[in-house]
Amino acid sequence: MNTPIIKINNLYRSFEQGDETVNILKNINLEVESGDFVAIVGQSGSGKSTLMNILGCLDKPSAGTYEVYGTEISNLEPDNLAELRCNHFGFIFQRYQLISGITALENVEMPAIYYGMPSDERKKRATSLLTQLGLGERLDHTPGKLSGGQQQRVSIARALMNGGEVIFADEPTGALDSRSGKEVMQILHDLNRQGHTIIMVTHDPNLAQQAKRIIEIKDGEVINDERTASISDTDIAPISNKKKLIDINAILSALKENYKMAIRSITNNKLRAILTMLGIIFGIASVVSMVSIGNGTVTKIMSTLGEETARTMYIFKGREFNATNLQPPSKSFNESDLQYLKSLPYLKDVMPNVSSRGVMQYGNTSVNTNISGCDFNCISAKDLKLLEGRTFNKNLINNAALVTIIDEDSAKELFPHDSAVDKIVSIQNIPMKIIGVVEKKSSYGQRISGQAYMPYTTASVRFMGYNADYPGFSMIVKKGYSIPDIKEKVDQYFYAKHGNNRDFEIFALDDQIQKFNSSANGLKLFILIVASIALLVGGIGVMNIMLVSVTERTPEIGIRMAVGATQKDIKQQFLIESVILCLLGGLIGVLLAFLLGGIIKIIASNPDSMIGFTFSMTSVVIAVFFATLIGVIFGYIPAKNASQLDPVDALSRE
Repeated sequence: MNTPIIKINNLYRSFEQGDETVNILKNINLEVESGDFVAIVGQSGSGKSTLMNILGCLDKPSAGTYEVYGTEISNLEPDNLAELRCNHFGFIFQRYQLISGITALENVEMPAIYYGMPSDERKKRATSLLTQLGLGERLDHTPGKLSGGQQQRVSIARALMNGGEVIFADEPTGALDSRSGKEVMQILHDLNRQGHTIIMVTHDPNLAQQAKRIIEIKDGEVINDERTASISDTDIAPISNKKKLIDINAILSALKENYKMAIRSITNNKLRAILTMLGIIFGIASVVSMVSIGNGTVTKIMSTLGEETARTMYIFKGREFNATNLQPPSKSFNESDLQYLKSLPYLKDVMPNVSSRGVMQYGNTSVNTNISGCDFNCISAKDLKLLEGRTFNKNLINNAALVTIIDEDSAKELFPHDSAVDKIVSIQNIPMKIIGVVEKKSSYGQRISGQAYMPYTTASVRFMGYNADYPGFSMIVKKGYSIPDIKEKVDQYFYAKHGNNRDFEIFALDDQIQKFNSSANGLKLFILIVASIALLVGGIGVMNIMLVSVTERTPEIGIRMAVGATQKDIKQQFLIESVILCLLGGLIGVLLAFLLGGIIKIIASNPDSMIGFTFSMTSVVIAVFFATLIGVIFGYIPAKNASQLDPVDALSRE
């Protein structure tokens, strides 16, 4: 006598219908021996399919005991049942239950993926099985391109992929014509002779007579158990690597398969995938674009200001007010103050701050002009670019020479067809020789034209009427020194010198730059919050679509579970799909941001524009990271729902 592989004692299966409990199976007791061919027969609704589902570990009994290979399965976790199905069972369904979007070869390979079989070995075995069943030329055909008989052969090959010690056949010929039905039954007989245990459910008494044992069920109870033939002693040949592999190859194989299925699902539903990704696309594009615009605008403004200008401090005369009295006029700054400031090691350049407005004239052409006093290092101190001519030297400064450097706009206006260098112009009726021309300069988006730079000694005496006093100084702080610290030191010096009277003001562009950066960062934060809301909406959209996808693909989930997929496998499959959708959306969003950046750069190429666009790889990396995170977070619930489906319920849904 062969070894019993299945033992059932006092088994019941009941379902709740409203307020009533209906017993589908009642007090079932039976054993199935290795190598047997069992036919379970009965009328529709008798409970035979329910019994087969329990025997195949697709369902659990409500009461009683069920042992498979000596293991009681009632208390096993879903993943343990999946492993049992994967390692020992094979299923042949009446409606074939093949996944429509993949080929015959891929359908047959599926159980071996969850079994952990290496890819090459898996493909070789699946090809061999299909060839033996007469489908060697149909390997790359999808189920829709195969006849009913051919699809059932694919189902049989899939049942044998992992060995199929016990094969459960649910009405295996029910959807076939008579010829195909005979061929399928012949295959089952051949498998039984090779040592496979066959458990077949059928309502056809003629098919049942071909089995070695007939179990008849009526109203959920076994009413007849008849043996018609003895069991052969043939054992099936085990496939290689019978123990399920737990190694990197198995993990990578499962990941690869889930990735392929995810890509296939996305490509088969392109419109749905695009709609799913829209929120992610616009959210990521907003994040990257806004951060890039913010960074670019700040960079452009700083570039316009110039590094030296950004590190410039100014000190001016002022008046001090108290609660009751207006203090006396403030003291001016003198030459000793200038020399003191020039002696400080942390100040790079110091110039008297002398400026005025006037008119520069040549012949009948005149230009409104800003007059600025400069030192010999005027060009670098004011971040100017000398286009032609020369700059000031100490001799010109000391002698208060009547020379000037003008900007290119003034030069073009006064000398449209000639060089301005060495020409004599009149500024406020004082003749001045042009010794150089500098590039036009803009400030905060406003172009400044009509610039006349001259020695500060010349500007002080000739244009402002200062002899020994100055209204203030401009100072450039050297790199490596803190502007607020230097500002405080200068303030302390003049406060003490002016008799503890703060009748002056110190102004640093750094203060304004910090305020600008603070405002820009606040704006960027606001934009990021708005973009994050778009990402949140996109994530919710992904979750909703994935929930719909789970509903649509419930039969597929049931098939995968029947052939050995664990809850972890199913969860992983849908999580990967969600992450791929979000990553694709993120990458498309980045590309959209690049496109917008190109348009903005064209607009920003206008010298008067203060809008900039500088791509930040950090923002791109962060965007892709959050796209992946959204895929995981919002894909988790649909993936979890899919993994917790009951295999027998999933298989029964259309």
